[in-house]
Formats: sequence, structure tokens, C-alpha cells
Amino acid sequence: MIRMILRILNLASGSIPSRSKRHLIAPRPVRDHENEIDLMLNPAFGSTPPRELVNSRILANVLASPSWLIPDVLQRNALIQLFGEPGTGKSLLALDIALCVAAQQQNVVYVAAEAPDEHIPRLAAWEGYYRQSPDHLYFWLHPLELANRSNVAEFVGAIRALNAMPALIIIDPLASCMVGLEENATGDMVRAIESLNLLRAATGAAILIVHHTGWERKHERGSSALRAACRVVLKLSANGGGTVNLTSEKTNNGKSLTRSFEIAKIANQRGDSAVVLKALANHNTGLNWQVITNSSVSASPAASP
Repeated sequence: MIRMILRILNLASGSIPSRSKRHLIAPRPVRDHENEIDLMLNPAFGSTPPRELVNSRILANVLASPSWLIPDVLQRNALIQLFGEPGTGKSLLALDIALCVAAQQQNVVYVAAEAPDEHIPRLAAWEGYYRQSPDHLYFWLHPLELANRSNVAEFVGAIRALNAMPALIIIDPLASCMVGLEENATGDMVRAIESLNLLRAATGAAILIVHHTGWERKHERGSSALRAACRVVLKLSANGGGTVNLTSEKTNNGKSLTRSFEIAKIANQRGDSAVVLKALANHNTGLNWQVITNSSVSASPAASP
């Protein structure tokens, strides 16, 4: 599977593959709540059903309790932000998380909106170092235009063609997906958040948003509306000497997190030199992240956090 992804990314470095060349698995049935999402994405289809008040006694039957895909890092059906200064390894960390989730047989969709070809050596290096070949990681090789509902609808349609909804969707970076929007304008950021929440509601996935720091480098750039909308906010910072720290600045339903990683340069299976992340702590799985599989989560309706 990794080799197939590498071939697709190689095509992207020259020209975008046509729709007929995208790898899709047999489609899954469309659920009732997805029809409502379709109406939100495409108002021309008709009007959305009327909304109702929900009594507290049945709230637990309507909404799912918060649950974790990766404890204290990725909450299912929620927006999560990862930010840091340029060159700290944000995309490398996001790819490592994606591969760890995909290695547990859960679909992951990665919006590689900037320099997708850089993932080619990293994928091969990760596979060689960790001796895993995940079959459930898919790349979207275009910016996802959050201001364009038809573009978001096209993206949701491509996701629905998979055999199962993704557990994780990565937007990398946010700036490349805000075409026509201004990061510093609260109204524009709210429009982007609305599209991200539609994506979350349509899939039930954890939505990991990779973002940059501002000039002060102490916090993410742009409107604070994004931080307010995220259930978890993570900051990646460089220590020097080839190591980085990941800390949580906001965790609504979990515990504070601090983890350190080494950015290690190794030779990959292609004979190139590439980098992988190595956690500076041992884990039973051998990978950098403990992923909670679907079998560990009780079935319940999708919920809005």
C-alpha cells in the first residue's frame, strides 16, 4: 500500500492525477445523517430538516460521549490544532500520527495541500524503520478550499467512496486551504471553521489542523476563533540538537501532555536519506502512539462536541 501511495505522490510532483487514477475502494452505504450534511453543503438540493429541542433525559441516546483516537492527543469527532514555528517538523509529526493510526487498520485521509512530494521519502523511511506497511492511508493532493462548499462536497464524496469512514483527517497546512479567506479576520476564520465542522459531522473523524505560528511565535497566527473551536491545541517546538517537544496548550476532555521526539535521519528503502520521528520513550507497540481501535469504542451516533 505504501508503494502505491508513493507512485501516486510521484505523479503529483509533476501533474495532478485524474479522477480515474485515484485509488478508491468499494463504496459504503450512505447513512441518514449524511443526507442532511449534503443539504448543508449543497443548499440547492432542498431544505434541511427542522431542528428540535432535546430533553436532558435522552441526551445520552442522541449524542456520543467524548472518546479518544489517541489519548489526550486526538479526540474523535472533534477539531484538533497542531501549530509550531517553520521547520520544527509539524508535517513530519502529522505523517507519523497518520501512519500509526493507519497501522491499526483505520482509514486516514491526509490533505497534502503543500509540497506533497516531500512525503515520498518520508513514507519509505517510516516503513523501513518501523517495519510496517499500512494499507489505510490516503492522500488528497489538492488544497481543500474551505471557503468553497462545492469543493468541500467533492472532498466528502471522495471520502464516501472508501469502504469505511476515516478515523482521522489531516489538513496540512491550514493556510493553503484558506483560499479567498483572511486568517486574521474573525469572520473569515469562522467560515473556515464551519466547513471543518461540516467535514467532522459528515465523517465523525478527528480533524487534525496543521497551522503556523505568528510573528511572536508564542501562539498560532490568525484569529483566536480557531483555538476556541478546537477541543485540543498542541504546540511543537524545537529543542536544538535534533529534538522537538510536543505540549498541549488546551485539552478539553483529557490530561495535559508533554512528549519529546528525536528527528532521526536514516536511509530508506529507495536508497535516499530521509527523516523519521523517534519518541524519546519506549512504548509497548513499538510505534510512537497508542491508538484506540474502533473495537474499543462502543457504537453510538455521531455527536457534535
